[in-house]
Amino acid sequence: RDTIVNGLARIDLSKKTKNFEILIEEMHSRISPGAMLVMISFSKRMALQERFCKLQETFSDSLWVLPYFSGMNSELELIDETKVIRLEL
Repeated sequence: RDTIVNGLARIDLSKKTKNFEILIEEMHSRISPGAMLVMISFSKRMALQERFCKLQETFSDSLWVLPYFSGMNSELELIDETKVIRLEL
């Protein structure tokens, strides 16, 4: 919980956003290997799925929370189904 709060406190909304895959790459080296990776993302871009798969090699405890709307395709092609929680909005 403290890590989430500390991370959110560092957000500077005046800066231009970076591509999410780049942010994940930058964070990868700063996350301790024993940590659990939880990604909450509506995006299903292939590049993001590939980055998540690569992170799973380091963080065996990982989870993708995928928000979606009723009737929307909520499949992730590259991600193991046991690592996905679908959250209908």
